[in-house]
Amino acid sequence: MTFNGASPDAVARLATEVAEAENADVLFFSGAIESPWDQEFTQLVRAKHSRPNVILMLTTYGGSADSAYRMCRSLHNHYPEGTISLFISTVCKSAGTLIAVGMDELIMSDEAELGPLDVQLMKTDEVFEWTSGLTPVQALTSLRTETFKTFEHYFLDLRLRSGMQISTKMATTIATRMSIGLFRCIYAQLDPMRLGEYQRAMLIGHYYGARLVRANLTESALEQLIAGYPSHDFVIDRIEAADLFNKVREPNEKELLLANLVHAEAERTLKKRSTATTKYLSETLSPGVNDEQKLGDIDEEIGGSATPAGRVSNQTAGDCDSESLRSGRNGLDEAAAANRDGEPVAATPKAR
Repeated sequence: MTFNGASPDAVARLATEVAEAENADVLFFSGAIESPWDQEFTQLVRAKHSRPNVILMLTTYGGSADSAYRMCRSLHNHYPEGTISLFISTVCKSAGTLIAVGMDELIMSDEAELGPLDVQLMKTDEVFEWTSGLTPVQALTSLRTETFKTFEHYFLDLRLRSGMQISTKMATTIATRMSIGLFRCIYAQLDPMRLGEYQRAMLIGHYYGARLVRANLTESALEQLIAGYPSHDFVIDRIEAADLFNKVREPNEKELLLANLVHAEAERTLKKRSTATTKYLSETLSPGVNDEQKLGDIDEEIGGSATPAGRVSNQTAGDCDSESLRSGRNGLDEAAAANRDGEPVAATPKAR
């Protein structure tokens, strides 16, 4: 794995500090939510889970709803009594949002984004082109609305403009024929079998979501995620997510630093599109190592100067803004900066 100016050991030590603070394993996954990566994920969780809670650091553009369901279920199975948190520092779209539905808590940075759950289907007779499963459903709704409006317009126009000389029956017959004539060719283009396929595909989000949903999801939020947004790429940021989920919070200082250190690896995997990386970042530290020693070891690796209290001092601001942390393309812009009053300000990951 590639980290922004830090060795794997330093990242593991920092991840372990995060793990010990929350009594949670720290699990990293970046890439496509597809087979066989979902199997690698579930096998790793089964073999390596050790603490009662877990923080999943997830970066993905999405993938298979089936794979997302299997991955989320594996966390439910192996952390049955604990808190399952999802940490999003950049993108977690589509099938990644389905995993979010099954979480007890969302941790979202300023740049984090979820996306709608409408199923994407390959366009007929096209290569590498996809369309939302909502498209034909919304097309039918629009056609039904426009057909009725057209019928209503002709009917009322015939009755009123004739001074009621045209009977209701005659006006109805004429308006019906005119409406059919206008919309017949449009309706003829619709394939009932294809529409049925779209309808069945759209049920995937409903059925998987209903099985994964935890108390964290608000009422009617699942339906909103499936059919309430105009685009599959719609950005659901932390503020929007707070209307859909009960527990959404910002990451703390150490979580932000960890996210920035693994950012380069997450981006590298995303660029490949057809692969994924999964790993437990947390480990058990040697006994007798105190907080100052642990933070000092991390400081040696990443060029920072963390304090035992987890605060970033003004001196750290200069140290963390070193070449070691700027080596990643979208790495840590600055780990901390002094504000006008001299108080430390925590850094946030840069957007993709």
